Amino acid sequence: MALIYSILLVGNDKEFCNYFIGIAKLTGVLIESVHDADSAKQFLREKEFDAIIIDGCLPDIIGIDLVLWIKNELKNNKPICFISAGYADAKSFKNIKQDLSIDFFLNKPLSTSDIISLIENLFEETGNRKNKQV
Repeated sequence: MALIYSILLVGNDKEFCNYFIGIAKLTGVLIESVHDADSAKQFLREKEFDAIIIDGCLPDIIGIDLVLWIKNELKNNKPICFISAGYADAKSFKNIKQDLSIDFFLNKPLSTSDIISLIENLFEETGNRKNKQV
């Protein structure tokens, strides 16, 4: 029996989430999506996910604050990907990735190949996913 991974996708744009989920289905992962940080916190308290993907722009808090909550409150060590259109320059990219100690950072817009590559990299079996760039 094949191992099926689960991902929590947190993003305020429902169309983007549906686009992401549609592509992710091609890889065989299970994705649940929520559209605000409060819902994400509730899901993360109640369920175990293999990875978390967080949009930088959420309606109730910024994505950075949700990443910090996950790291500090849940002590979660699962892979986290941060996606945003707001950190396009190299310095901002490097700072946000290092400061948050996230595993992956992607700038929007995302192509089909970006999403597939991210999912494949989230679950590679090397054991060292830290700070790998997609």
